[in-house]
Amino acid sequence: MLSLIFLNKCIICKKILPTNQNYFCDECKKATLLDDICPKCSSYIGTNAQSCKHCAKINTNKLLIRAIFPYTNLYKQAIFRWKYGGIRKYGKGFAYILKEQLNLNIIKNVDGIIPVPIAKNRLIERGFNQAYDFAKYLGYGINIPTYDIIKRYKNTQKQHGKDDEQRKKNISNSMSLDINKAKRLLPKKLSYNFIIADDIYTTGSTIQECIKVLNQHYEVETIIVLVVCIVI
Repeated sequence: MLSLIFLNKCIICKKILPTNQNYFCDECKKATLLDDICPKCSSYIGTNAQSCKHCAKINTNKLLIRAIFPYTNLYKQAIFRWKYGGIRKYGKGFAYILKEQLNLNIIKNVDGIIPVPIAKNRLIERGFNQAYDFAKYLGYGINIPTYDIIKRYKNTQKQHGKDDEQRKKNISNSMSLDINKAKRLLPKKLSYNFIIADDIYTTGSTIQECIKVLNQHYEVETIIVLVVCIVI
């Protein structure tokens, strides 16, 4: 009876999976974006794109972006179930497929993975931070420690539905470094390379706020952004 209730389904399309297969069906597993990337900033541009919309916004010498899926249709629904349905195993599944398909050469000098924080009121509502779950399981898979050292001290409005400028204003000065935790956890170095992990990359406003906080305290050489979905 329990096997009928808790069927092993694909995270994305919800197709029932064989017992020896986890998280994704073969079709959804093949539909990742990791090959269709900009040669400059590593953002997703699609197979027919002539230019990258992210390059004008970021320092491409210091920032790389990797996404697994486009933020469309079934992938949107999967993110919604993960965040608001409390299906925390999704974080493990997304970390698994990213680790499986990621070029590990780009992360060989990374010192740690930092999850994007969420506001306290949303943490209370959901009971977990999906970015932290994703970062934690990704860290297990690629053998890089996770440092939950950025905190969001301002209860910002939801970013969904806001344009670029509204997002920047909403998220501005909403985060800070947990200095005591960072001193305790981070290795002592002159400069650092970090992964920032999140569920969705939209305009980059939230990521830029995280980077600003890190730059206030450390010499940061490179930031690699690893997300589940990217808006295209």
